[in-house]
Amino acid sequence: MRYGYAIVGVQKAGTSTLSDAISRHPEVLRAPRKEATYFNDPDVDWDDPPHHEHVVPRARPAQLVVGDATPAYLWWPRAMERMHAYNPDTRLVVVLRDPLDRAFSQWRMQRERAALRIARGRGRAMPEDWPEVVERYLDLPVPDEVPPGGLKGSRSIFFRGLYAEQLARATRVFPEEQWLVLEFGAMLADFPAALDRVTDHIGVRRFRRAPQLRHELAGAEQVTGTAPTAAELLRIAERYADDLGSLAQVPIASGLDLHRWTTRRLLDGGLDPIELATRLARRVVAAPARASAQG
Repeated sequence: MRYGYAIVGVQKAGTSTLSDAISRHPEVLRAPRKEATYFNDPDVDWDDPPHHEHVVPRARPAQLVVGDATPAYLWWPRAMERMHAYNPDTRLVVVLRDPLDRAFSQWRMQRERAALRIARGRGRAMPEDWPEVVERYLDLPVPDEVPPGGLKGSRSIFFRGLYAEQLARATRVFPEEQWLVLEFGAMLADFPAALDRVTDHIGVRRFRRAPQLRHELAGAEQVTGTAPTAAELLRIAERYADDLGSLAQVPIASGLDLHRWTTRRLLDGGLDPIELATRLARRVVAAPARASAQG
């Protein structure tokens, strides 16, 4: 079977949780792994792509569709165009989360994973600390091309949250009726209703009994590093101001309720940046000092 639907965004917005639940449906064929990372694979010859290999063997006649869940597809240069060439009827699903909360969650995930690799002897260096990430990457735009140094690591932390621009680009490739956009908080608040919308969208019957909400890849309570300051949080919110204003004008996202988003509340004055900085600081602890050579 060729892939018929894709959860294409966004990272740290419950895509693993949603993908796992949908894969439990009897009419959905579970893919070999959650993220196929096919349409952003730099090793594929995109002048002659091996689409015949990007398939999954059907296990039972009742299985009607198989899906991918690679959150980078929404912003990765030309991923949407490659997906359209592979299957122009693909049904697309996106879950949007407040961009500031999402960025902080990605940074914590990267720090946590690096610390685990170091503890297991598989790594030697931590990714950039929060202040360096803000200074180096806050103003990067959504890329049109993959730069020579690639797009992995912390480069994408902030431009991943420019949702209006990404959705506007993506809907120029796939028509609006092939898109379903969910909001992270609303999805978690009523997970069965969100699953009904997804199953309707990808063309399978609704769950008789919806799977329970299970937070996949929730992450550690704390990571080592430097916590955000109130000034940094305001600066980040301003970075997203124009894009948030445009998001309501994107037809497939126009019905989302964003008034509770952290970024929106900071911009509107409904959330004290010092209060937010204090709350986020609880998720970060200072790295232990290294012992001296004599010690």
